[in-house]
Amino acid sequence: MNLGVRDFVENVNATKIKTLQQIKLRMDLSWVKDKDYRVIKTRREIKQLAQEIKDTGFYAFDTETTGLNIFNMKRENPDRGILVGICLSWKQDQGVYIPFEHKRFDNVDKSDTFKILQEVFEKVPCVTHNGIYDGKVMYAEGIKLNIKHDTFHMLFNIDGDINHFPRGLKNLIEYLFHYTPIEFEDIFTYEKDYRLFRYVDEDVARIYGCSDADGTLKCFYKLVPLLQKVHYKGYKRHIELMPHIIRSEYEGKTVDIQLLKEKSDINKKD
Repeated sequence: MNLGVRDFVENVNATKIKTLQQIKLRMDLSWVKDKDYRVIKTRREIKQLAQEIKDTGFYAFDTETTGLNIFNMKRENPDRGILVGICLSWKQDQGVYIPFEHKRFDNVDKSDTFKILQEVFEKVPCVTHNGIYDGKVMYAEGIKLNIKHDTFHMLFNIDGDINHFPRGLKNLIEYLFHYTPIEFEDIFTYEKDYRLFRYVDEDVARIYGCSDADGTLKCFYKLVPLLQKVHYKGYKRHIELMPHIIRSEYEGKTVDIQLLKEKSDINKKD
């Protein structure tokens, strides 16, 4: 499918995306009134939030993409997922969404944003939920996230056997805090349309994106007291391995061909 036809099809399908008012008819969003969620629109705001995060010394991070095929395809492949925006939170019940590739409201320059925030990303500790995915998204952009905690791995070490807690972030937020964040199925009619996230209205992107980062931070502070000493050794190992897993899953696994031949010869003789 050429790009002209693809854009036309996407625009037609985008007319089916629900607005915030339509979503409100189907679910309770009263919890949003207690949240400080905003979309970042200027370079000045980015520099300001960078300083605030440095002063705080810890934050939650999440990415929004148009699909999961973001690592195993060439950049020029039109089916490759793209980074639409990033979400950050450094105070509970607060979050910001920084848009890069949206179609229905203004974006900020991704390259300039990453230059301003590079020190934050690579030096300030952050918490993610299943950060191996977000780490690979950012690794593809030349950024190595300084992930020091991950609520997905935290859950696995606290409760790996009995599956008491839900593992998905949205379900975990609902379980722990008794409100329901917006899911993709609340925005889109069909699963194949999830890749049209860049066509959502600004208010939908703001609430959806910010709630991911805010929810991750809230879950972290809720789960930390449950991480007992007996859990911590395994959890620490998971976190220490994450940057190596991110790199190896993105770049692939290298093979020592000579060593492989030597071991193969030993096998044949045995």
